[in-house]
Amino acid sequence: MNNIPIPDKIPELDIAIKAAQEASNVILEIYQKDYNTFTKPDNSPVTDADLKSNKIINKILSSTKYSILSEEDIDDQSRLSKDMIWIVDPLDGTSDFIDKTGEFTVMIALIQNKKPILGVIAWPTEKILFVAQKNCGAFRYSNDKWDKISVTKIDELPKCRTVGSRHHLSEKEKEQLLTSIDDVVVDLQKKSDTISDDIQTAKEN
Repeated sequence: MNNIPIPDKIPELDIAIKAAQEASNVILEIYQKDYNTFTKPDNSPVTDADLKSNKIINKILSSTKYSILSEEDIDDQSRLSKDMIWIVDPLDGTSDFIDKTGEFTVMIALIQNKKPILGVIAWPTEKILFVAQKNCGAFRYSNDKWDKISVTKIDELPKCRTVGSRHHLSEKEKEQLLTSIDDVVVDLQKKSDTISDDIQTAKEN
């Protein structure tokens, strides 16, 4: 992999990238064969992939000596008094992993004084990385190259895109989403009808 084009890169960024990549490799290996699935006390699913990914990430991040808060570990409340802490989801999208949608990621962030200073997201099935460091921008790594990415400049909420998990929407939220989609379809149909009428009028004239 080529070095990410960040001139003032902090060493923890390379450590987080390494952890995300190695975890992704193990997740893919498990994804392609049979694995065990369990149910956590909160009734959410967890698999061998979650646990093995968590083990790998913890081992690599532990070299920094910072506390680690992971979705798959018991929370050590002493972290609240620490200046630096890693926050990890070793497999975000376990339900999608189980459903074989390919839509799951590894997520790692480093927090300093309660504010994020770096973040790494690995998408195993697509072999894509999203990486950001505070005051240095965000980048996407795919097809053996880094590309700088940015948020949209659109500031009108109705024109913005929304993203949500199919597994975590309440029935009310699903209903609202479907209503919004129906409204857009109706609006597009009206515009299409208007254009068709204009074209027909133009032909008649």
